[in-house]
Amino acid sequence: MPLYTPKKVPLNWYQYEIKLLIELLKVYISNVENQIKSSVKQYNKKIEKGRVYKVIKVLNDEAPSDIIDTHEGLDSLTWDLEKIFKEYFPSLQRRSALITLFSVFEHTLNDLCILFQNTENYKIGFKDLKGKGIDRSIMYLELVSDIPIDKGNNIWERVKLIQKIRNIVVHNDGGLIKDDGTPKDEFKIVKQNNFLSGEKEVFVEEGYLNYVLESFNALFKYIDKLIQEKNG
Repeated sequence: MPLYTPKKVPLNWYQYEIKLLIELLKVYISNVENQIKSSVKQYNKKIEKGRVYKVIKVLNDEAPSDIIDTHEGLDSLTWDLEKIFKEYFPSLQRRSALITLFSVFEHTLNDLCILFQNTENYKIGFKDLKGKGIDRSIMYLELVSDIPIDKGNNIWERVKLIQKIRNIVVHNDGGLIKDDGTPKDEFKIVKQNNFLSGEKEVFVEEGYLNYVLESFNALFKYIDKLIQEKNG
């Protein structure tokens, strides 16, 4: 935690709270990516040195021998180990981190609403409004705190696309295909982002978590600019 805590008011919000939060989350993302790289490195090392030869019995005891790779209890007879340990597991770790980042983002916007309510003595809290999540918080900042947020700008659009990816990960295990076999709307989002991939489900690649954090930080900076202008 920071050693110096200034007065908690909206004018100080970005300078003394959000900057520190972004700094912490950058370290968090770095740790996640380092863990992934370490796991992939261990896999490569194990496969290079731990490859074993076994006899695969097909019809009789004279079946030809084959190379079987094993790692952490999984074998190459059943699994595509290359994809599991270099694509699937890393994506799962980044998905989990994405959910965490978005949760922090949502909580931070809620806290800003509470900060405005306490500072300005508003009788209405953000939970009194309809809706939920970041949309409700932004609505509160617009309608109650009188912050003129332009939701048609590129920053907000980026955040909403991130929200859609987060939601499909949380609610549909990242699935990109409908029951009738047609692509979901999120399929197009994946194809347009250099840090996402996948045909049937979304794979989160290295760089996406930083992209997400940069997008959140851009929105925070934009909101802070509006706060400063309002009180300038």
